[in-house]
Amino acid sequence: MYRLALALGRADVDLLEDSITDAQLKEWQQFFSLEPWGSEMEFFRTGIVAAAISNTSSNRKQGSKGASPKDFMPKFDKPRKKTQLPNAFMNDLKATFGSRNKMEAKDG
Repeated sequence: MYRLALALGRADVDLLEDSITDAQLKEWQQFFSLEPWGSEMEFFRTGIVAAAISNTSSNRKQGSKGASPKDFMPKFDKPRKKTQLPNAFMNDLKATFGSRNKMEAKDG
């Protein structure tokens, strides 16, 4: 429903759900299956161009399997790196650059 709201320029998804009938939603789903839209399709289209360029490159080895559009698409379903806690980040900065007190003492 969020993708449909985005495509229709509707900010309130709940209001869209209240205003669209089941038949209309089914029609939108059928339309999407025929002509998908959104960022995933944009990435796929870009991947088609990138794969075509890569596959016609003179650097490609003879007989090697060509690239596919998915090779050039971001993979959002991969787990992200664990975020570093602010204290650990500050400790890394201090270890790399020294603490503020030490720097002020040098300038002093």
